[in-house]
Amino acid sequence: MKCHVPFVAFHVPVILKEREPPRFLISMDNTYRNHLASFLKETRRAFHRHPELAYEERWTTNRIVEILASLGIQARTFGTLTGATALVGGKAQDGCLALRADIDALPIQEETKHSFVSLNPGQMHACGHDGHIAILLGTAKYLVDSGMAEQLPGHVKLIFQPAEEGGAGAKRLIEEVRILEDPPVDWILGCHVSNYQDINTIGIYRKQCHAAAESFTLRIHGTSCHAARPQMGCDPIAAAGHFITLIQSGVARRISPKSAGVVTIGAIHGGIQANIIPDLLEMKGTVRSEDKEVRQALHDHILAAKTAIEGLFGVTCQLTYDMGYPPNINDPTVIGMVEEQARALPSVVDVIELRPETGGEDFAFYSQLKPSGYFKVGTRNEERGYIHPGHSSKFDFDEDGLIVGVEMFISCIREFMKRHAS
Repeated sequence: MKCHVPFVAFHVPVILKEREPPRFLISMDNTYRNHLASFLKETRRAFHRHPELAYEERWTTNRIVEILASLGIQARTFGTLTGATALVGGKAQDGCLALRADIDALPIQEETKHSFVSLNPGQMHACGHDGHIAILLGTAKYLVDSGMAEQLPGHVKLIFQPAEEGGAGAKRLIEEVRILEDPPVDWILGCHVSNYQDINTIGIYRKQCHAAAESFTLRIHGTSCHAARPQMGCDPIAAAGHFITLIQSGVARRISPKSAGVVTIGAIHGGIQANIIPDLLEMKGTVRSEDKEVRQALHDHILAAKTAIEGLFGVTCQLTYDMGYPPNINDPTVIGMVEEQARALPSVVDVIELRPETGGEDFAFYSQLKPSGYFKVGTRNEERGYIHPGHSSKFDFDEDGLIVGVEMFISCIREFMKRHAS
């Protein structure tokens, strides 16, 4: 049901005179702020209890649609593809600002002690996506409760996206659902809770946010023989050792020391006995890079290393290379607006300039196509034990940061509408 908590000086008339940009006040009285904070915590905890992996977020999708419906907002789902979207506002069709929340969980067995622990064995919201869902739903609730939704001259597009954790859900929504069209998105924003930042802080990436994230699998086919007579076969283990050395030299000697590049082998499987040279070895690795030149250089070097060990050791190799996520890069104008709003919010005690990360983020598929802004909402609180990083089985965060995320989105909506009003 819609909230009927009283508002004090919550909004002012939108159109002051013809063609003048609308004005919105985002300040809220303490009664409503406390009400909204309670909604955010309850919502986040409900989703935390029901984590679902990439492209399996059916309960999550249905619950999102139900909550939006209770606010009077009609959501659209994507058939067999999980996730949902909804439009708010748009009386005068003056621009479209998209807000994205990722909704999938991770294949991790939870080891926290709170009362809302995961009910799904081996699955956990260990990266804060439950918080992102709550922030976006809280933003929708604020827009409706305040009356702002009825006054928006442009559209706010809410995107609840599946499969960020390795499934490239953003790419599928763009290609299969045309999520950035109808109406066309002008700008898109995304946020992420962060236990690397103290509560009530906002983290800003000036330009580069995340690295390109690729993965590869190399299968080395040799010839098995007795370990005492290695000359009778072709040793894939020896070849693998040289391959690893070669690809690491690519980071050290093929790219500038001023550029970020990472190549890591995370899995090797081959052989069963100490005295038998196997005929097959498989390894899996990941490659991270900041820009397209480094990305291409590392890709080419791995291909060259594969060819080299074939020639040196007489093995044959099958290389499967997944180009994965592109670099996630902020638009200077959009992130400048985000920073401006963060510095103006009374609830934000500090704005932190963040260094680019070598982790991947599929928000990059949006940032390739539309001016975008991606920022972090601080949720670290050492006194309360919220210190564990994302992807940890003990991950949890200070939920008091959720309302700061809502205030950031609302403030950015207000400023976007002001800039795009006709």
